[in-house]
Amino acid sequence: MFYKHCTEFSNTSCVPCIQKSFIAVPNGLSHCLSCTVCEPGEKRFIFN
Repeated sequence: MFYKHCTEFSNTSCVPCIQKSFIAVPNGLSHCLSCTVCEPGEKRFIFN
């Protein structure tokens, strides 16, 4: 999860997402995404 924006002298700082949330790949988001439970028959990708 985003913690502090980058500056001229430092990189962006992040902390782990809280339980039941995630960010699958590095991106520009400033918050984690909520996990959802897939219903049977739905076509969704599950990221581990």
